This record gives sequence, C-alpha cells and structure tokens, in this order.
Amino acid sequence: MGMGNWIHYTIDFLMISMILAGIKEATGYSLALNHIAHTKDSIAVLDKYLGLGEKLFAWSCRWAKNSNSFKLTQIPGKNQIKDVIDASKKLVNIDSSDRK
Repeated sequence: MGMGNWIHYTIDFLMISMILAGIKEATGYSLALNHIAHTKDSIAVLDKYLGLGEKLFAWSCRWAKNSNSFKLTQIPGKNQIKDVIDASKKLVNIDSSDRK
C-alpha cells in the first residue's frame, strides 16, 4: 500500500469523525462507545478519535464563520431534527404506558 493510500484513508477517517461530531452537535446523539469497544484501551482510542473529529468540526465551523465565502442564513425549523426525535420518544413513551 502506497503513501497515497495512507493519506486517502487518513482523510476518510477524519471526515467520518467530523460527520459523527456534526451529528452529535445537531442532534445530541453520540456513539455508545461501550457497545462498540469492549476494552478500556479501545474505548480510550475511540474517545480520542471522536474528540479529534469534534475539534476539527469546531475549527471548520469557526473558519466558515470568519470566511467571506459563507453567510449566515436563518434556517426555518433549525431544531427540526431534535423536535422529530423528541416527538417520537414521546410517542414511544405514551405507547409503552398504555400497554401497562
């Protein structure tokens, strides 16, 4: 495997970590590390990996904010994802309480 492949895979892993950071930022959901990794060392490595993604995500958001190439637009229903998730949780709770 050449150096180009290593660079490509490294960038891919960083992008995945940034996507997971964006999901956490937008919805509040993050990976349950204890379900993915079973040893303290592997959990620590995944935690550092996800932390790096959060730092890169925050840096890219700051860069976009300070750049002239981006502008702030108000998105209607910005919290729509959180609202849909919260509403579905309420429905599940109502359904489970009806069954008792």
